[in-house]
Amino acid sequence: MPTNPLRFRLSPLLAVVGVWVFCQAAPAEERVEIIGMQVRPAGGRAVLEIDHRGTFALAPTFERVDDGYNWRVTLPKTVLKAPVSTLYSSRAKVTTLAQGVTLEVTSPSPPVPLSPKNQKTGRLSFDLGPLPEVVVKDISLKTEGEELFLEIAYQGDMKTPPKTFTLKNPERWVLDLSGELGPEQRTTLTEQETGILRLGQPRPGIVRIVANGPYSFTPRSQSNGRLVYAARLPASAPQGQRVAPALPSRSAQVPVRTQATGSTPKIAALPPLVPPVAAPEQATRLATASGNIARRGDLEAISFESGALLAPPPAPVNPTRSVLDGAVLPAAKPALAAPEPVLGNPAPRRLIARRLDLDPVNFPTSLLLSDQPEVSLDAIEAVVSQPVETLPYYPSPLETGVTRTQGLESAAVLKPGEFFQTQAFRVFGVGGGQNDDIFQNTSNSYTYGFLDGVELRLDLQGQDNNSPGLLGNTVNERFVRDLGVTSNSFQEITLQGKFRLVNEPTFKSSVVFSGTVGNRAFSFTPLQNPIEGRFERTYGQTLIPALEVPLTWQLDARTTVTLNPKLVFLPGDNAGFIPINPQLGGSFGTVGAVGLGASYSLSEHLQLRADVTPILFGNNSVNTATGLPNKTLVYNAGFRYVVNPRLALDVFASNSYGNTGVGSVVAREDVGFGASLTFIPDKFFFFDLAANHKFDKSFDLSETSDQRKAFVRGGFTFLDGGTVPEGKTYLQLKGTSNGFLASIRNGTLDDFETGYFVNFTASSVDESEAGLSTKVRFLNQAVGDPFTLSGVFTIGRTSDRFINYVRADRNAVNTAEDPFNAGRGDRGPIPPNLFGLFTERFGETLILTLSAPLQQVTENYSWWVIPKASYVQQSSRLGASDVQLAGVTVGGSLRLSKSLELMGEVTPLIQGNNILVGDRRQQTLPWSAGLRWTFDGGGGAVPGFDQTASLDLYVTNSLGLSPYQSLRAIADNGLSAGLGLNFPLQLPF
Repeated sequence: MPTNPLRFRLSPLLAVVGVWVFCQAAPAEERVEIIGMQVRPAGGRAVLEIDHRGTFALAPTFERVDDGYNWRVTLPKTVLKAPVSTLYSSRAKVTTLAQGVTLEVTSPSPPVPLSPKNQKTGRLSFDLGPLPEVVVKDISLKTEGEELFLEIAYQGDMKTPPKTFTLKNPERWVLDLSGELGPEQRTTLTEQETGILRLGQPRPGIVRIVANGPYSFTPRSQSNGRLVYAARLPASAPQGQRVAPALPSRSAQVPVRTQATGSTPKIAALPPLVPPVAAPEQATRLATASGNIARRGDLEAISFESGALLAPPPAPVNPTRSVLDGAVLPAAKPALAAPEPVLGNPAPRRLIARRLDLDPVNFPTSLLLSDQPEVSLDAIEAVVSQPVETLPYYPSPLETGVTRTQGLESAAVLKPGEFFQTQAFRVFGVGGGQNDDIFQNTSNSYTYGFLDGVELRLDLQGQDNNSPGLLGNTVNERFVRDLGVTSNSFQEITLQGKFRLVNEPTFKSSVVFSGTVGNRAFSFTPLQNPIEGRFERTYGQTLIPALEVPLTWQLDARTTVTLNPKLVFLPGDNAGFIPINPQLGGSFGTVGAVGLGASYSLSEHLQLRADVTPILFGNNSVNTATGLPNKTLVYNAGFRYVVNPRLALDVFASNSYGNTGVGSVVAREDVGFGASLTFIPDKFFFFDLAANHKFDKSFDLSETSDQRKAFVRGGFTFLDGGTVPEGKTYLQLKGTSNGFLASIRNGTLDDFETGYFVNFTASSVDESEAGLSTKVRFLNQAVGDPFTLSGVFTIGRTSDRFINYVRADRNAVNTAEDPFNAGRGDRGPIPPNLFGLFTERFGETLILTLSAPLQQVTENYSWWVIPKASYVQQSSRLGASDVQLAGVTVGGSLRLSKSLELMGEVTPLIQGNNILVGDRRQQTLPWSAGLRWTFDGGGGAVPGFDQTASLDLYVTNSLGLSPYQSLRAIADNGLSAGLGLNFPLQLPF
């Protein structure tokens, strides 16, 4: 067949066309073109705008650089189509990598995309954070005569005045202003200029200028975007001190520059300002560093973890940043793999600088430190130049010392929303004529910052029913039967309002109004005729108002003084806590007094506190010899131990009945002793106290939350080990062959818990006990202390079977006298009012205990020592002083596997007889032994609180698990086998 020549000529052309069509149809890799970039203001924020052509197939990626304020933004599959100079900004720098264009951005938080990323042509925007107040455009040094002038040219509205301060060792003058360095300021300082000035940004929004040597600049003028400072030139340079040679005259300008980099500006490299700690040929370097700077009262600190100061590794090719002594933190960390120590221990260490050890500074938010004997100043400033978090400091009311002393109101007012609670008690001795040995007065107060300049306080004040006691020849008691008036735990309720008048840094004044109400009823029993002569009187619920005008002076950082004139409008026939004996006569009436109080801080933990209130007119007490009203000087004196900024313990001597309102003025003639606990919680039941959140929870700036919340478990007994973490609850339930035992412990703060315990004894011979517990942690092994140490206080009430043990008579509960007309006979293991701390029958007694659990925990074993002491109320009247028990529990645990522990403890007694054998009290050794299975065994030596659920199986001869009953032993040398469940939970409040 003949061929068509045209067909052969078209075939190659068709093939070419087909290939071209296929290539057009196939997807091709498209790179987005970056054609411009700018940073512009928008609503007070800096917005980075990137003009581009093309569609972004992949989203930008963000990466933090050096754990600081620098972020690397990568735009995948992009190319530059504009000169680099047009893409430069004070907050961003563009570089090109193989995968695309990369932006190195300075921003306190990750840049936030503000526009869609799929536009074919358009603009990609990122929010870089707030705009600076000013941009520093130029800095110059000039000389004229004997003066050196520093001129700072800026653009913007300088709303925040520059802040200056001085430091020594070596001498430095520092200026901080709110703003940023302009692009022209990002070049290297010359060798000549580094002798005087250093320039940089320790963090975004702050420009820092440091003048070395004896130059101390003072402000001269500020106008038209220019600041001028002047300093006198030194007559001659001190030995070894560099000064800038041959500075030009004032007519010439010498710009000061720092190096242009894509990272956050840092202080430029300088020759050493102090001799290096290593030999000259071995310039020191700080191997690795991370930390933060914070401030608290007397403490201005930088804490950081690092290796020892090391001999230098081979110089890195691309150092990441400069430090003041010319050393660098290398980018290539493998160079530090095997460092050679130059100074001491290469293990990580922590350095703390206290403001009391430093030179005084004029500017309270300095990030620079001075006078560090442990390392060179330059090494410390090297860490300061790292990206760090500056923590604001809010001193708590417990730290400042300007709040009230124990019995005297100060002029200081809480800020709105701030809140603290105080629990206090006073103990007084008992005179003749009464079946008692101590009087206890209690107080539970709540203080709240209601509005700006307005503070409210509610104080629930209680009085022992047997007080005020013997006055003249008559026993006066706040206890009546015939009138049907029953007193409760808090008979006097005071509501107080404080209103600020003056609030200066060193002087404050306020006016205080308070009113106290109570259901007041007293009985009067003459010693000569106690039965027929006894009578009762009620005074109703009368209101007792009071007016105070406290004036408070802050003399220095440690000393506070308060002067407080006050008027208390007492009724004629009673003073709230004490009555007028109608058979003797006399009157109280209006009382005028002037209180003087002072607080002195010995350290951040310890304060001395005292107040004294002379009575100018009126009567505030009753003479114990005559029973007639008189004047008595009121006083409180003691010390406060501040466990942490949220928790304080006071121990004091006092003769006042209470703390607030009428209670702070009415006094006894004898001296008593008291203690109080004040704490600042984050929550009050269901109410969140947001204003309290700003207060620190530890004095140690390096402590982490996990370290503070470490929960050390003890042995089988209640209340040993550590404290329950804040906001958590620990429940212990034990069933034994001798009864049922339980405790619930709630963490108010990480170092402070409260709780309730019960020991129900099935035996018809031994007593039950229920009570309240308070526990404070003083040392915490998790933060580096050698062991965990706490203090525990309990107050419990026994069942009436306790009289069997006291009288050494197994049937005494049925035969003992009935002085309170409450009846005789065994009321069982759970008698009425066991939970209310009311003593009704003869054997129902209040017991107070103090103990100090000390425990050390390791990976494979743990040991503990717990001194315990008890006070049994009315033990002598009941017939036996040897029921006051004291001893020391010694115990330990051995880890058999990750979940199983073998545990045991013994408690040798120091004082008392702790067991009833037949009809005799004897002394024996309490002991416990058994196993503990932890359900989540992966928690290590000190598991997280949520990993502490466990099951106990044990045998013991102890009567119970409270501090007092762990000193007691089961009657007739009995034994008890127990199964217990311990588990953590979180209540909704």
